[in-house]
Amino acid sequence: MKILQILAFLVVVYLLTIMITIACFATTIDRVVDGDTFIIKKPTPPKDLVQTSHRLIGIDTPESTPQHSKCPKEMELGLKAKQFTNDFVKDTVEVVYVGLDKYGRFLVHITKGKLNLSDELVKNGLAVYYDGGTKIKDWCK
Repeated sequence: MKILQILAFLVVVYLLTIMITIACFATTIDRVVDGDTFIIKKPTPPKDLVQTSHRLIGIDTPESTPQHSKCPKEMELGLKAKQFTNDFVKDTVEVVYVGLDKYGRFLVHITKGKLNLSDELVKNGLAVYYDGGTKIKDWCK
């Protein structure tokens, strides 16, 4: 019985991922949490706004808060990544939904014109490419 429940859950997640993959729209970002995580408020009927957490797919940035960073250097780089992301998304950006991460956040690509936010963060030394598994970058070194 438990196996059937797990399979049903996986099918639902898979179908949601397919539906999310086709979603792409221009929007503004409401709040940047850190370099790779941010909040978008989505309207829901009748007049409510739902805040949803989003994460850039394929990269990892240093943590920007004392509770999450492992050293002052990581926090400093994390704050730079957060500012870089803030500057990039201050105007309207294109958001492409790809799926959900293990924490239930929407995984997205963000572009502005021909620029991809993830690639720009990596180019500027503020992120590393990341497959969602074990983090390999030690920002304290």
